[in-house]
Amino acid sequence: MDKVELSDPPFGLENEFNTLLTPDAIRFLAQLTSTFNNDVDKILWNRTLRKVELDLNNSYPDFSLDTVHIRNDTTWRVAAVPRRLQNRHVDIGDTAPCHTERFHRALMSTAQGIQVDFDDGNCPTFYNQIKGIFNIYQVVHGKIPGRKLSRVETLEPNICLDRRKVNRMHYSGHVDVENRCVDVIEWKMFLVHALLPVQRSQCKEEEVIYTHNL
Repeated sequence: MDKVELSDPPFGLENEFNTLLTPDAIRFLAQLTSTFNNDVDKILWNRTLRKVELDLNNSYPDFSLDTVHIRNDTTWRVAAVPRRLQNRHVDIGDTAPCHTERFHRALMSTAQGIQVDFDDGNCPTFYNQIKGIFNIYQVVHGKIPGRKLSRVETLEPNICLDRRKVNRMHYSGHVDVENRCVDVIEWKMFLVHALLPVQRSQCKEEEVIYTHNL
């Protein structure tokens, strides 16, 4: 991992930092970055070009021609809604995961869902992001008193994660791989510390929900 440079842990979060950024996690982060960064750059560059094209032509976005066959297929249907998502009468919106006590109260509530916001709602400083990811880690690994990893048959809230978008950069803390700043590390840490443990425990797909947005 000679090509990886980490910022120092946020003050007071040394344990959280070291729990999340293990050697295996750092190696995984570096592999993802070196594999996909060029693709991400291309997507963002094409988005900029498309915006300029729309502005110059005074036109509006439309559906992609690549998906016209789907729109013309009258038999196409979306997948069935998972059972845990069929009752969404009450959601707690824009919950900042860095506020531990408030986050725990939401987990113990009778709401059907918690929208956990790692974007603007979390004021995404390096401190807040590390703290928030660690709190999700605590949930997944059953380390919060009175609450275990959600099972389909329980009435505990779904956790819906909204990560920061890759076009929103923040440099108070970063991981540097081969001289390229990797700022948005949340979703990669989710893969290591949330999604993979859930898969290994053979939980059902709807037990942990992620929202991915560019």
